[in-house]
Amino acid sequence: MSKRIFVRDLMEGYKVEDDIKSEGRILIKKGTVLSSSQAARLRKWFNGADTCITISEDDCLTAASKDINISNCISEELAQKTIDDLKALYNASEEDFAKALESLEVCVTDVAKKIATANSMCYELDEFRSSHADQHEEHLFRTAKLAIALANVYNNTVPASAEIKLFNIGLAALLHDYGKVFRDRPTDLKKLKADATLFKKLNLHPQQQKLPFKMEYNSIYAYLALKGKISDEVCTTLLFSGLRNYTVNKLDRHCTEARAAKIIAMCRVYDELLEIVIRNKMTLPLENVISVIMHSVQNGDLSKSTYKLFMDNILIYAPGTKVLLTTGEYATVVGNTSHFPTKPMVLTDNSTGLPRLLNLSETTTITIKQIITNKGGVNSQVHDIESIQLGKIVTP
Repeated sequence: MSKRIFVRDLMEGYKVEDDIKSEGRILIKKGTVLSSSQAARLRKWFNGADTCITISEDDCLTAASKDINISNCISEELAQKTIDDLKALYNASEEDFAKALESLEVCVTDVAKKIATANSMCYELDEFRSSHADQHEEHLFRTAKLAIALANVYNNTVPASAEIKLFNIGLAALLHDYGKVFRDRPTDLKKLKADATLFKKLNLHPQQQKLPFKMEYNSIYAYLALKGKISDEVCTTLLFSGLRNYTVNKLDRHCTEARAAKIIAMCRVYDELLEIVIRNKMTLPLENVISVIMHSVQNGDLSKSTYKLFMDNILIYAPGTKVLLTTGEYATVVGNTSHFPTKPMVLTDNSTGLPRLLNLSETTTITIKQIITNKGGVNSQVHDIESIQLGKIVTP
């Protein structure tokens, strides 16, 4: 069975059923099973165009079942080491700062390398169920992972000279709240505000110069505090991530660090909102999150172009996520759908009769009501992707 999808949705493992051409020449021959690099090159080649390609639907489902999201590609040991080193840096004295930073940078390098090989820009909802009372470090780590993954996608759309360095955006995302350590230290805060380098760096109009300090912008304080201790690229990204979107646009909308800051802002807001709705067990949690983010985009607080990049590439529901449908059925997410990240393909876990394969983007009567976050809490029959391929599924 064949399926038409947009080029921007191509992934490793998809088999193309027609020659892919551009300006009369064949880029990919019919029957090719796409590698990760081929899929990335095609997405970059057709960037901005609503070009569709025919692929094998069975291969699409197989590829979806083999997705490696940004959670699965990082070991628990590396994740915990990064979080521990991050906490150590936030609590480090001036004498211990250099050593703590060096240890954290090694972790960020490893995390960035592993995320660059992931196929899915998503993390598991189980990550929000930590037993720790203080979730701050986990939030910073999740934001960094998502920012690295989104920057990796963004890099496929721009020339090599304009690419965001994954290490830089990862470290900046981890440090975007570093300025909070100065909240209860008014003496240090006064020194930071007095640093004239900030205004020289921004080259702001006199009226705009007052803007950064009308509110507490943690990233600006972080920039000043870390100046000379981390790279200029990371410092500048931190600086821009503390400014509202319209201010960054006025400064330099094509600046790589400004784009990286916008990506961090998008990922930070998404993670904060998602954590709130999951912990409060809200129904339709992801739809609630996307709705609030859209409002922030309309208000100018978040970048429209970054929002589009995010929505075109985020796997809202990772394959394997257990959900409750409005029909009262429990189901498992088995694949994503183009342009409808909150309406995936699901496989119902019926205890009687045959399960159903539903494409929620093709129906308005069935939606996801709730995410099932307690593993083992639902007595459901498990069906793997082979059931779909063997034709044992009843489709409506």
